[in-house]
Amino acid sequence: MNTFSDDLRKERVSRDISLQDISVRMRINIRYLEAIEQGSFDSLPQTYVRAFLREYAQTIGLDPSEVLRKYDIMVTGKYSGAETILSGSGYSTAVPSAVSAPAVPADAVVTTPEELTRKRKAQKTVISIFLGAVGIALVVFVIDFTDGGRSLPAAKETPFQEIVKEQERQKAPVADSSAKSVDSVVAAGVLADSLVLSGRASDTVWVSVARDREPVKTLKLAPGISHLWKAKEQFILSVTRANAVRFALDGTDIGPLGTHNGIVRNIPVTRSLLSRQRP
Repeated sequence: MNTFSDDLRKERVSRDISLQDISVRMRINIRYLEAIEQGSFDSLPQTYVRAFLREYAQTIGLDPSEVLRKYDIMVTGKYSGAETILSGSGYSTAVPSAVSAPAVPADAVVTTPEELTRKRKAQKTVISIFLGAVGIALVVFVIDFTDGGRSLPAAKETPFQEIVKEQERQKAPVADSSAKSVDSVVAAGVLADSLVLSGRASDTVWVSVARDREPVKTLKLAPGISHLWKAKEQFILSVTRANAVRFALDGTDIGPLGTHNGIVRNIPVTRSLLSRQRP
């Protein structure tokens, strides 16, 4: 321990201030304060030595400028300890001033290496949480976009022959005005050898249609929405909810593909179906 550090310790003790109190007020590790009072300045972060001394002096009621001047003298090896460090007014005897490094402002907030490490870890944690939240939101959006946010009912296959029989046992209701408007457009502009299929949804439903030998195309119909398909020979239909969409072929109502709420797949629709619909 050198005389300079011992003088600082004595001033602190005379004011009945503990190192723990200074550590809390300065927000630095207590081992740095112990190093100051033991004269172990080489063990301190050299960038912060003068800042630590300034804060230390202010905390125990000494003049920071005089403490830093005394430190500079001690560094040159000329500190004798003959002068006493006084609070506020400085030293009792004048000592030639030494060239000092630029002083750290008194109101500067000193950040220790430990605090910098903690801040970096906190920033990384915040970024990780944000990226995780974005990833979850993206997954939810993709799922909702894919199936409309609604789970499909359990698959239930219905033979097409049963559907035809069911249609023959009951009289198909008259299509609504919007369906008629679609059929009127069909009748006006379709070639004689073409088939026109229209469908109107009563609830949200996915419809897959293969026209003649073309690839299957799938679309989602919302309640009250109609759609039109054209083919030369036939349509192959699949729907996720058999009773949720009503079809008409060449302007003739053929009803839904089933009376249940399940899935029907690969139902052929040809012109021959129209002859079955007639009484």
